[in-house]
Amino acid sequence: MRPRLTMSDPRKALAAVQANLGEVATGAMGEATQGLKLDLRRQVEEAGLGPRLGKTWRDKVYPEGRPSLNPAGYVYTKAPKLIDAFDRGATILPTDGRFYLAIPTDHVPLKGRGRRMTPLEVETSFNQDLILRRGRKGNVLAFVDVAFSRHRAAQGKAYGSRGRQSGYRNRPKPKLVLMFTLTRSAKLRKRLSVEPIGQKWAAQIPELISARWAAQ
Repeated sequence: MRPRLTMSDPRKALAAVQANLGEVATGAMGEATQGLKLDLRRQVEEAGLGPRLGKTWRDKVYPEGRPSLNPAGYVYTKAPKLIDAFDRGATILPTDGRFYLAIPTDHVPLKGRGRRMTPLEVETSFNQDLILRRGRKGNVLAFVDVAFSRHRAAQGKAYGSRGRQSGYRNRPKPKLVLMFTLTRSAKLRKRLSVEPIGQKWAAQIPELISARWAAQ
């Protein structure tokens, strides 16, 4: 008897190995991309910036929907200006010819998508002009008189903008609530460090590939 050695088509064998490597590489890239996104979200929340901003971080792996020997991971935010400002630290200045930035307090009512009302919207809502007082360091404090607002609501009267500054009978004792701090600039201190997290996950990709290959 003479033994015979048979081999399958080498091209098919190579194609199978490449397909397997593509699945391993793409899976490892997906794992790294997902880990990077979750770490960035966690960093935002731990910095006290809230889960809503954290969830603006999203991720994608290319090519989409199929394995590749050369995959790419992409992590991005849907709020790039905010993330960049807290990553670098920034000074915010008024725009459109305005002299002050209006920084809302927690007393300002919320409107759609969790945003606070603007000063004009507050004036409309409370049917009165904001009451301005000098603050510290050149700031201006803007209040509403909630007692007066309730008094007018109880009377069932609606006043236009001309009536806001005119005298009213039986006006109750004022109860001022701070709505805005008006300031000429606002400094955001650095609260995020995006790049080190990206570098950490990029360095882990070879290990993730090796672990997935070893688990085959």
